[in-house]
Amino acid sequence: MDGFAIAAIVSELNQVLAGSRIQKIQQPTPWEIHLLVRNQGQNYRLLLSAHPKWARLHVSRWQKINPLSPPMFCMVMRKHLEGGKILQFNQEGFERVVEILIENTDELGQLAQRRLLVEIMGKHSNIILVDPVSNLIYDGIKRYTHAVSRHREVLPGRPYLPPPPQEKAIPGHILEEEWGPLLLAAGENLTLSQALQKTVAGFSPKRAADLVKKAGLDPDFPLDQVGNYELTKTWLALQDLLAELGKGPHPLYYNYLADAEYQRLEAEEILHSQRQNLLRLVKEEINRLQKRREFQEKALAEAASGEKYKLFGDLLAAHLYQWQPGLTELTVPNYYDPELKPLTIPLQPELTASEQVEHFYKKYGKLRSAERMATEQLETIIRDLQYWESVATNLENAEDARVLAEIREEIAAAGLLKQTGRQRKPEKAEEISQPTRFKTRDGYLFLVGRNNRQNDYLTLRLARSEDYWFHTRDIPGSHVILKWNSPDPPPAELLQTGALLAAWFSKARHSSQVPVDYTQRKNVKKPRGAKPGFVIYEQQKTLYVNPGPEILTRLTTAKEDENED
Repeated sequence: MDGFAIAAIVSELNQVLAGSRIQKIQQPTPWEIHLLVRNQGQNYRLLLSAHPKWARLHVSRWQKINPLSPPMFCMVMRKHLEGGKILQFNQEGFERVVEILIENTDELGQLAQRRLLVEIMGKHSNIILVDPVSNLIYDGIKRYTHAVSRHREVLPGRPYLPPPPQEKAIPGHILEEEWGPLLLAAGENLTLSQALQKTVAGFSPKRAADLVKKAGLDPDFPLDQVGNYELTKTWLALQDLLAELGKGPHPLYYNYLADAEYQRLEAEEILHSQRQNLLRLVKEEINRLQKRREFQEKALAEAASGEKYKLFGDLLAAHLYQWQPGLTELTVPNYYDPELKPLTIPLQPELTASEQVEHFYKKYGKLRSAERMATEQLETIIRDLQYWESVATNLENAEDARVLAEIREEIAAAGLLKQTGRQRKPEKAEEISQPTRFKTRDGYLFLVGRNNRQNDYLTLRLARSEDYWFHTRDIPGSHVILKWNSPDPPPAELLQTGALLAAWFSKARHSSQVPVDYTQRKNVKKPRGAKPGFVIYEQQKTLYVNPGPEILTRLTTAKEDENED
């Protein structure tokens, strides 16, 4: 959202929204204002954002949930602007500040103007309502004092000071003969695109590089080697860029382009945040299980010493005639050793001989019981660890909100996350999001489960017995199905593709020589009571592959309604 993008959007807004009436004002987030306006029989939603990463303004198609009580800034905006008429949108000198001039009646019922200023400046972005007569601030969506900014304060009743000017040349106001000296005076050790971005207003680093490319030049071309040819080419490219402003294929082209892009970015950010929160919970559970595993392994190691207490009891019982009161140890021949090597038995002097024998046998019995319990618990812990590691892998690979929602439901069903509100657990196959479908150039179809629920549905309900099933061996990952209807086995190239897909959509996607087992679906079964995604299989073969994203470039994404045969 640099000066040129803002200029294109402002040009469209003046064409479409100048003269519109503000019907309603909403503030769905702490940094975002929506003006619901109507002009020439059409309704529009004008979004103004002071987001630290995505500050912007444009017409939006997306409605957001509003808080139950409107924030203070929203109330101030409603008081001064609701019912008002947007006169025009102004951007001075390709700066990243847009003035929206609005006319409305004041407290006395007389017409008065208000300035709504949208400052698009990264983390310093703001939306400020100002009285144009007194230049005093009514309020800002972000308030701050001189303790935050030495340049100005944004508080009700304070005079409005604009952001410091960039002191760059304004596109459209530069004469051709001024172009060369302007760029060449940018400084030493700069590239051509850097000089452009440094000296001319409105250019982000990316747009400066793009303009140099459109001029047929290298953006990294050293400034100290620039001559008349390069200066002429960049000058002409700038004129073309200026001529394109506000000339999209339809009246709000650049507005809707920005709307779609920022909607995508926000959706990715929300998905990332939700994924990280769930991943944190799952990794905490994995860490807890790993500690339990270490404890049980230690207990199992200690329990393994139980046999020596049985040996002590047997040998002491056979040599009771050597026992004497007060002994702390007794050395006797070990009848269980082929060479009858002597063995020293530790004794407790306060016990009698028979009590000492009974003590050894009791100790042996307790350790044997502990060993059985530790073994059972360790097996359960290992299964739980494998399950939660598979959930973590699915979370790390989740790139779709529906898939992530199903993983969240799975985590909640496992008791790790409290379900909020009325959440219905999908029971029918059609209620589960569909696995991802890939097709080879020859038309063969692969299906990839993206969470444990999908894996179960894909393998146990969607796949046929003749299809081929792929999964990384002893590594959490997706189930992959190759749809197959021939009595002959698939060719090696298809098996390799299935193995690469299974490896890529697994915890080992960045490893090499990843083992992938494959077998026909009829050889895959789910044990009764097993956790989601867990199966057992037989008659498998193993391929070792080096996964990488290039496997996806060799395939096309198939639609859900395409023929799976």
